Amino acid sequence: MTSTLAERASEISTLISRRLRNHSVGSRVAKAVFFGLFAFVAGASQFLEFWPNKPSGWQISGIVASALVFVGALYAAIADENAPQELETSRRAIETATEAEYQAREALAEIETFQAEARRAVNLYLSVYAMRGALERFPSWKEKSDAAVAKALVEAAGEFMHIAAGFEIWHRWTFGIYRARLKGDRTGKRELICVAKRRAIECDISQARIWDEGTGILGVAFTNRQEVIIGDTSDTSVRAVFAMGSQAKPEDGERYKSFAAVPILVGSDDTPWGVVIATNDQDGHFVPNGRTGVQNAEIVRAFAGMVALGVGMCQLSNNEETSL
Repeated sequence: MTSTLAERASEISTLISRRLRNHSVGSRVAKAVFFGLFAFVAGASQFLEFWPNKPSGWQISGIVASALVFVGALYAAIADENAPQELETSRRAIETATEAEYQAREALAEIETFQAEARRAVNLYLSVYAMRGALERFPSWKEKSDAAVAKALVEAAGEFMHIAAGFEIWHRWTFGIYRARLKGDRTGKRELICVAKRRAIECDISQARIWDEGTGILGVAFTNRQEVIIGDTSDTSVRAVFAMGSQAKPEDGERYKSFAAVPILVGSDDTPWGVVIATNDQDGHFVPNGRTGVQNAEIVRAFAGMVALGVGMCQLSNNEETSL
């Protein structure tokens, strides 16, 4: 079994420690033998010189000095730090510093993640707050149509919306609200047209494609009455399920790599009023089971709910005017 880098580093560290420890023991033994033996020889030589006569003052001094050297040798062997020990201490200090640096980097990454999550959460709240404010002014609107509702909500959310969705300055993203209408071919089928939008690179709304029900991600979300979130459109299985048919363009693969589409369900109607969709040119920007915290697709769900509320208010207002 191939060992991991951490395991290999641990093995090398253990080997270094063992060799340094052996070297330390050998060094201490050498000190004790070398200094102790020669101190003993020097002291013994002093005795041999004055036997059987009394020792002179210099001989006594030599004996005392030899004894001190012997004691010093023992102390050096037992207590003194040597190079291997200092290397071992340095190695442990480096390991401690490395671990501390790793933990600090992890903490900083968590802080950055928390800040990003907090930023998305704040802007999600501000988006919903702004849309609520727009709907509260509904009674004073001159035009009370569902298309006016969609446009007013997109304008109200403004910059808050794309920050809540996690869109960055270098991303190519789109955000649109599509309304369903009956096709003009008497088939009874519906198509989805864009009534409000916001894009990284703006274009006229008349250039937005019209999607048949059941075609593409928009059409499938509409037909199934369920949200569709795709992280990577290059997946062949995704392309097979969400085929765009004649609506496909050569640049779609680069511009639209990740999708989040949520149907707009008004009241008890079986057929959705339309679909809110967001796209991004970064793989994995929208994912079905997203990271913890505020998911990028949450703003799309919030928009679908607010549009449903606004359209319901519009329908109620029109019904009241008709009954009068």
